[in-house]
Amino acid sequence: MSPAQKAHQTRYYRAAWNLAERIAALPAMEREQEMLAVIDLFKTEPARSRDVIRDAFWILDNEPGRFFRWQEWHPKLRRLRNNPEFGRQLFALWA
Repeated sequence: MSPAQKAHQTRYYRAAWNLAERIAALPAMEREQEMLAVIDLFKTEPARSRDVIRDAFWILDNEPGRFFRWQEWHPKLRRLRNNPEFGRQLFALWA
């Protein structure tokens, strides 16, 4: 792995850990509000690179067991991803 690849991996893992923690900490709310809140978390993630956000989403979506409290945040992320309207908004962040 090149130094640039290693740096990118470090950035997206850091973003994924941060997003997992922030999604798990969301208070209970209506589903639509929850999905908008998760989108906002992705929008405000300090690693604002589209590539970093995209790869952070991928690792969270596909390998949730790597991150703490995955039973709390992963269902929220999946609901968002699978929603036709809000899922498009999420994917547009790195399209």
